[in-house]
Amino acid sequence: MQTNPKETFSPGPVFISYSRKDLEEVKQIVKALKTAGISIWQDIESMDVGMTESQIRKAILEECSGLLFYVTENSMDSIFIKEIELCEAYKKFREDETFSIIPFSDIPWDKADRDFNGVFMGKISRFNGVNTLQYKSITDALNTLRKRILSSIVNRINESCIKISVMTHITTPKNFRSILDLDWSYFSKKDIISKNYWIDSAREVFLDVRNVLMKQGITNLEMYSKAHLHVGFAFGFIFRRETGFSLKIHQFDQIWSTQIEKNPTSHLRFSLTECNIGSKHLAISISISNNVENALKKFINDNNIFRCCLDCMPSSGDLPYTIPNTTVAAEMAGEIRKEIIDASNKYNITDIHLFAAIPIALAYMIGWRLNACGKIHLYHHDKNSIYKPSWIIDAND
Repeated sequence: MQTNPKETFSPGPVFISYSRKDLEEVKQIVKALKTAGISIWQDIESMDVGMTESQIRKAILEECSGLLFYVTENSMDSIFIKEIELCEAYKKFREDETFSIIPFSDIPWDKADRDFNGVFMGKISRFNGVNTLQYKSITDALNTLRKRILSSIVNRINESCIKISVMTHITTPKNFRSILDLDWSYFSKKDIISKNYWIDSAREVFLDVRNVLMKQGITNLEMYSKAHLHVGFAFGFIFRRETGFSLKIHQFDQIWSTQIEKNPTSHLRFSLTECNIGSKHLAISISISNNVENALKKFINDNNIFRCCLDCMPSSGDLPYTIPNTTVAAEMAGEIRKEIIDASNKYNITDIHLFAAIPIALAYMIGWRLNACGKIHLYHHDKNSIYKPSWIIDAND
């Protein structure tokens, strides 16, 4: 894996201060933040056995970039939280302007202000916190919290290019040093491939990250990803060319870039077959690592929903085919996008369906080019060589 030799900003984790009596609620908070790549320092996961106060002081003062305080009736009763965790955090806050304190409160601000009077100089509500009582649901409150913490991280970045990892198969290698580590490898694979996971979680996370980065003027991303193909397609689309982003994706010992200009050279051969005349759906099979033709035929036989099918294979016909470099990968992605647009215009297509066996980096590069292609249906290829519906991406995302 190639890495940039230049030392870059690497944010410390966010320390989460809470009462153990609220552990179940805290698990929900931690999941919402970690899903967006935010690193968390939590006592039950980060603290060595036999160490308590000294390690907590060290974590807050030397290791963490901010403190998230979960304000509840239980945490208000904790002397340890007030005299150790919050005291050390406020000390760090006064000494380091980049250190942030973000309260996440389940009680009214005026009550919290009274109870924590003297712990901080001024009211706890003056910090850029989130009060769950002001939102329709805990999910809405957590989404706001996530955006604020993402902003606090990104606002400290001076680099024009940042590292982001997106993982579903394995954890991120430590030497990659992501600014945002979207490590979903510990989630259920069944959840990750489900349509609801896109609707309830992944879509909002990708949009939050994109919007926060755009606001800060950061549009160059270096990606490391060992993930399902539908994740690569979706990320590439959300950060597509028209949004101003460019991607450099690690592919084994190479880095493939979306910024490579495509040449007229053709690396692929295409065939277009008509199916259900009354449909406005286009199926696209992309066979690079393996041949997906038989699996797609089975899906078509079981689901007669396509106006036509566009098959893409290497010009040589050799499978598996090894893409030699970033130039060929970019040219392939450009060819595929052109053929999709041509078929869509010819048959008045509203929805495209992607069935692929390709390198993950190519999925990002194709997704990055899929603007103005209609609604995008993504699929998961299971161990039985059967395609199952996964995420559905709206063209306006």
